[in-house]
Amino acid sequence: MRSEYLREIERASLPYARDAGIADVMAALLKQLSDKWGGIFASRAVEIAEGLISGTSKYSQKSLDISLREMSGGLTLRAPDLPDGLRDKIAAMTAENVSLIKSIQNQYHSRIESAIMRSISQGGMGIVNIRDEIASIGKKAAEHADFIAEDQTRKVTSVMNTERMKAVGVKRFVWI
Repeated sequence: MRSEYLREIERASLPYARDAGIADVMAALLKQLSDKWGGIFASRAVEIAEGLISGTSKYSQKSLDISLREMSGGLTLRAPDLPDGLRDKIAAMTAENVSLIKSIQNQYHSRIESAIMRSISQGGMGIVNIRDEIASIGKKAAEHADFIAEDQTRKVTSVMNTERMKAVGVKRFVWI
């Protein structure tokens, strides 16, 4: 996405004869890019979120089994994969993750659009002057996506382990 945005913006900013002004050209291009990438993020968000939940569930189950064995002095206590109450929480976490995934593209696009229109309105020299800003926006978007993935993985793990611990009768626990 980042490379396509930059490539298309650079191409659109090249000097050539056109009927529309640069602001109109950029607005049309940005709409096309937003529609394309918004659709991609929307169509893949559920798959990505469900993959995160599924992968985290498997890891959570294994690590919890180990913790339960250690807590019980070696007894095998198998927590259920999907105890009561966890199904609704998984649905809510999946919906939240879908929203967060979609927000990555939305925020990226809005920042790029603002940078370009600000450059045009302030008499900027075009893409050359905002290339570094576009690169910075892309880097921040990638860092934000990484943060979301880590944060959501922790939250999902915590919710799953809590519900599974309750299902086997553990009433008090401290996460270390």
